[in-house]
Amino acid sequence: MGKQRLRPSLFPDCAPYLNFLSPEEEYEGGQDPLEELVMSFTAPTGTSPPILECFQRFGFTIVEWTTRDLLDLTGPAWDHVIVREKCGHLNYKQMAAAVKVNKLPGTFSLCRKDQLWNNYRLLQTKWGSGMFSFLPQTFNIPEEWDQLKNAMVGSQEAWIAKPIASSCGDGIHLVTSHQQITLGRSILSVQKYIRNPFLINGLKFDLRIYVLLTNIDPIKIYVYEDGIVRFATKPYSMKEEDIIDKFIHLTNYSINKRNQDFEFNEAPEELSGHKWSLQMLWRYLEKRGINHSTIWEKIK
Repeated sequence: MGKQRLRPSLFPDCAPYLNFLSPEEEYEGGQDPLEELVMSFTAPTGTSPPILECFQRFGFTIVEWTTRDLLDLTGPAWDHVIVREKCGHLNYKQMAAAVKVNKLPGTFSLCRKDQLWNNYRLLQTKWGSGMFSFLPQTFNIPEEWDQLKNAMVGSQEAWIAKPIASSCGDGIHLVTSHQQITLGRSILSVQKYIRNPFLINGLKFDLRIYVLLTNIDPIKIYVYEDGIVRFATKPYSMKEEDIIDKFIHLTNYSINKRNQDFEFNEAPEELSGHKWSLQMLWRYLEKRGINHSTIWEKIK
């Protein structure tokens, strides 16, 4: 049986959601939508093909966004991925009331690593480091270059340098002295590296938790009960010769899929492979007598 094009919202006082299909699925009633569901979708050149395919299969007419004149927009619009800055500033005041776009004002304050740290420090000042102690010490350079050098002199700690507006592990590297950092036109966030992370099967991993923000004032956030666990593909090591190995220190899928030892998880019950669901992690911890409920409550 095919999918309906609309489904009721899970959240109160929200309009129905659009159902998008995976490649092997079909819509109930055939390919052509009802007349009232025929809409245009505005997207800039270079939009990801899977995004365009989802809207085209729903029945949208794709309109190329070339002028970035928000006064001409009607209906939904897409912009480049949030962490990139190729598309420039959006003047939200020019948008008509019914226009929906995949960005919110001020998102760079969270998505750019330098601005995230600046806002984090402001919250530390306002509410105290007791509540805001979950990010390691960070310096944004070149602005805080002298402070970073002072922190690194005589230290045996490793630091991780990250471009402020990149993704997929691009440009990230570990350093042990400030001489290993090249000052250029780009801004970097340099963060003290966690040397003793919790490992699974000797591998470093991270969690990707998904949330839905439905209201800002008052704030209302829904946390999805599942997520993704991403693994590095080489055993963790802090030996000097291993510092530059991204397969050891980065957990990005886009990096580790290039390793010939990357293993897709074909049998979730076996807790193997380099990419798990969050529920698989909970099962792993349960088998070792670790109460995952406490961890989950702290995350929330």
